[in-house]
Amino acid sequence: MTHSLSSVNSTDVVLYHPPISRISQRTRLEAATNEIYRRSLEIAKFESSHLLPKWKERVVCGVAAGVSRLYVDQIRGERMASVVRQNLRLGKYDAHANPTALNQAVLQDLYRS
Repeated sequence: MTHSLSSVNSTDVVLYHPPISRISQRTRLEAATNEIYRRSLEIAKFESSHLLPKWKERVVCGVAAGVSRLYVDQIRGERMASVVRQNLRLGKYDAHANPTALNQAVLQDLYRS
């Protein structure tokens, strides 16, 4: 039985395609936060047909819980969640009556922490 060694001595170029594209941490954080925010808001809307003061607490606490569990660096995720919860307690988000404005404010706080 003879074996061909032509494949071993080949000069063909093999292209490398990484299975996962590189995405910046900021993009991942924004995508995860948007998804968590969307789900938390859906739950808050389901529980109440009107946007009562508790909806913000429900949404922000949902985002904080998601970030603390899902962020790549768990220590940083917990720190970011702590900042968002503290801002909620201090009333920083009280002025945001619009869910989109609240989302932007929470994202900004997550970026800064």
